[in-house]
Amino acid sequence: MKVVWSTFLVFFALHAESLSEGVPPFHPESIENILFPNSQEVELKSFRVPSPRFRLPTSFDPYHYAIKIRPILEVITGDFPQWSAPGDVTIFGTCAFPTTNITLHSQVAINEASVKVVNTVTQEEVAVVGHSYDTEKTFYIIELGTSLSVGIQYSVYIEYVAEVYLENLEGLYRNHYDDPDTGVTKYSIASQLQAFGARKVFPSLDEPAMKATFDVKLGRRSNYSSICNSPLVDSSPIPGMDDWFWDTFNTTVKMPTYLLAVIISDFTYDEASPDIFHKPVRTYGPKHLIDEGHGVVPSEIAAKVLYFFEEFFDVEYSMHKMDSAAIIDFPAGAMENWGLNIYKDAYLLYALDQNNERERRGVALTLSHELAHQWAGNLITCDWWTMAWLNEGFATYLSYQGMEYTNPEYEGQKALQYDCIMNAMRNDILDNSHPTVLPDKGNPWDTMTYNANLVYSKGAALMRMMEGFLTLGTLQKALQTYMKAYSFQAANQDQLFLILTGQANADGRLPVGSTMKGIMDTWTLQKGFPLVKATLNNNAVVLTQEEYRPDNETRIYFIPIAIASQSSPNVDNTLPQFWLFQQPNGIPITHNPDEWFVANSGGTGYYRVQYDAVLTQKIQDQLVVDHEIISLGSRTQFIDDYFTLAFAGREGIEAALGFTKYMDKEQESSVWNALTYHLQIPRRLMLGRPESEGFKDYMLARVSSVLTQLQNSSDVNVGAANLFYVALVDASVAFGNQEVYNLANQYYTQWQQNPAVNPIPPLLRRNMHCAAARDLNDENFMFALNAFMGQSASSRTEIIQGLACRSDPATLELLLGVTTGTTAEIPREYSQAVITAIAGVYENIGNMIPFLMNNFDAISEYQGSQRLIANAIRDLCNLHSTSTESSIINTFVTMNRSKFTDPADLTIIDNALVTLRNNIAWMEAFGNPMNTWFNNNKNN
Repeated sequence: MKVVWSTFLVFFALHAESLSEGVPPFHPESIENILFPNSQEVELKSFRVPSPRFRLPTSFDPYHYAIKIRPILEVITGDFPQWSAPGDVTIFGTCAFPTTNITLHSQVAINEASVKVVNTVTQEEVAVVGHSYDTEKTFYIIELGTSLSVGIQYSVYIEYVAEVYLENLEGLYRNHYDDPDTGVTKYSIASQLQAFGARKVFPSLDEPAMKATFDVKLGRRSNYSSICNSPLVDSSPIPGMDDWFWDTFNTTVKMPTYLLAVIISDFTYDEASPDIFHKPVRTYGPKHLIDEGHGVVPSEIAAKVLYFFEEFFDVEYSMHKMDSAAIIDFPAGAMENWGLNIYKDAYLLYALDQNNERERRGVALTLSHELAHQWAGNLITCDWWTMAWLNEGFATYLSYQGMEYTNPEYEGQKALQYDCIMNAMRNDILDNSHPTVLPDKGNPWDTMTYNANLVYSKGAALMRMMEGFLTLGTLQKALQTYMKAYSFQAANQDQLFLILTGQANADGRLPVGSTMKGIMDTWTLQKGFPLVKATLNNNAVVLTQEEYRPDNETRIYFIPIAIASQSSPNVDNTLPQFWLFQQPNGIPITHNPDEWFVANSGGTGYYRVQYDAVLTQKIQDQLVVDHEIISLGSRTQFIDDYFTLAFAGREGIEAALGFTKYMDKEQESSVWNALTYHLQIPRRLMLGRPESEGFKDYMLARVSSVLTQLQNSSDVNVGAANLFYVALVDASVAFGNQEVYNLANQYYTQWQQNPAVNPIPPLLRRNMHCAAARDLNDENFMFALNAFMGQSASSRTEIIQGLACRSDPATLELLLGVTTGTTAEIPREYSQAVITAIAGVYENIGNMIPFLMNNFDAISEYQGSQRLIANAIRDLCNLHSTSTESSIINTFVTMNRSKFTDPADLTIIDNALVTLRNNIAWMEAFGNPMNTWFNNNKNN
């Protein structure tokens, strides 16, 4: 790749604080005078030029919509059909250049005879001479008898009928809930308009940059109520229609069509105290759930988040109120409609006595994400969907800031590295990887079929990297300027980078002559990320960059390098002392060869680092002596980088395992999260085997030590400490911590004394059932089995999964009887849970295969198909990894292949056999060296 900006000095020691002296203050009005380097511009610009083929003409610029729509939920004689929505819209716009056509988006049934175009100045009607449709582009074209005049405002009136969708949950769609008091299923209507759903509700100019204000009237019957983006200002009877009302809502702020939202339902709400936030903040949902208190916590969190973001951006929340509504039938997790966020019920509703800490964290983080959108995405919208990361990456990054304020017990800032940076990297090497700025595929529906992790998580990761090399203070000041400069407008990343450059230069945060565009284009307009290699060479460490996943493309990234060393640990510093860009031989950094050295200190950079053997050993030695002198971000990165490199065959597994020696002292959950992720396969394939006792003993010592420290130092019932505690208990059960087995028996003793109250904390129940069952306590086993039917559906599954940890033949025969109907205590619908749980215990293959062989016909008859058997083979293959086990499973498949009547079952089995072969290959590559290493180090 040709790079024009070849004169930039890559080996540049940046002293950020001293550079800030003598730099003139940044003024927004001077941003256009900032010089761009040409470094990546020519080669990368093709990634972000939207195709014009599916874009609307810009001759008619909308500024206001007046919408009336009346969704019909019941069959009504003499009216429009049930699940239709008759309506009308008046679109007000300005003629930008002469045209004899007005082109709109529409996927509704238009009454062509109703269409009127009027000059709003003279009130003269413009003749409509024809109508045409481009179904591929969803265009509706109004053909005019005369040309519109530039600068004149016109109105377009259209009557139409929209559809209320029953399956495709886009546009207006039906949803439901079951009323527990009456047993009646109740229906409601909600909207989902992102990205192309508005055209299914009303004719519109349905592009994100075409913003306008909205007046909305919703028709409803008296047994329903309605909510919209703005507050309700009036309800009045519809003339000539008995029991029908028009709900009129206040005019919205200027916004894109995809943010319009409506709900017609019988919901009620909980409202946050006005002491928290100065505008009404409500949580809507079915009455029985609101009455049970599920709206209290979400309302309070939402109000606190809004307060935080007003302060963070120094920009007032723009709408008059903020409603959050819980919907069961929702296609996404949540949607940020301005003033009316809509959520999948599980992501919004929370009751103190019914939900756990993981669910509370999920509610807090999801609320923070959607409310961050009220500024990032709503106040300023990406100018086209190729720039969706400006909406979603921003909001994901900001959601951790918001959760840190509202719920600091979840340690949002620490969690961002594992949740976003590492998650993004795992997706950025996949075959469907793509730049963060989406490549335009011409057809916008195709453009929007992206890997969400590379828009949400990678977008957040790049924001975190910018925070790392700019500082939060500089980034925040720039974002405040950005929000004020482009409020109620659409923007692209160049406009953001322009403002970031100005603020960064004012604060002395960038290398001389560089811009944020020149730096960040290398990250947003290219897929993938670099691998930085650190090699000790006499009295220097040489840093070089290469593409982490080599392919046919050559990519160069502008990499901020924050360093730490034994004599200068800089634990909290993420400011780069060096920038690595275009230097074939790398950059040498003077270094004492007797000391440890860390690049990407703090772990905020979006790249991996691989050290040579000498530097690797020095870091590992320091971790054993005093791990806290090295930053948390770096410690987390060591684990993730080295295990990823090892399992990819680019580093020895022994080097990765060396970073675990100190883990008996590591009390930070983010480091353990990274290790737990990478030990998933070893746990699945190695635990339970006699040759892997060293693995079990080695990890047991470290897990037990940290579990004890955590219990002695933290309240393990709340926040991140609770989630960490649950993860450690899970590992303790797997690795055989007797103290956890004792705890399980204590819980069971309490439960047996009062069977009506299960004392086991919800997040621990599966593990405690497993520990109690595995501890060979027949009394516990039978008590849990007898208590099974008295539990909720989720608790029943947890009990079954736990009881299956027993591996004695009598227990397995009893549990497996659910698949044939011979175990009356367990209903048939739990057959799959039983099969999956039993197949997940290594020792059970010797009982499972004979059972399937002897009961093939009985299982097929009772279950109505062979799918359960196919799934059993899948689950067994997922766990096993030796040629002997492969022979047992393949023999069963060969003998019974002809009995499977559904080709889909054979596909499941054939895919499972591929997994089994991959497991064998993995064990051959890593199993023996890992077992050898664990056996040699289990006492260290």
